[in-house]
Amino acid sequence: MTVEDPAPVPPTQPASQSAAPQNAPIPHLELKAVLLLAFVAALIVGFIGYVMVARGFFEQTQTLVLLSDDSEGVLVGMDLTFSGFPVGRVSRIDLDANGKVRII
Repeated sequence: MTVEDPAPVPPTQPASQSAAPQNAPIPHLELKAVLLLAFVAALIVGFIGYVMVARGFFEQTQTLVLLSDDSEGVLVGMDLTFSGFPVGRVSRIDLDANGKVRII
């Protein structure tokens, strides 16, 4: 039995020559960059709009003035409820000309 040598393998090219050139221009690079910037800007604007809607920025509000003899237990910034229903938030406490407290 004789062992035959395998067929000779042709020499391969170095990896740097067989691969695509490293400095090949990317087609439509400026268009892609503009589209990416526009998408990011639209995403930011959409997020800000969503947060404003979620926080009630566009809802109509009315000012309610309550008159009382004293403002004991009422602080600016606290939530106000009437019979279990949320009425609003205290923004200001003043005295009127008659000496009564105005809770706004």
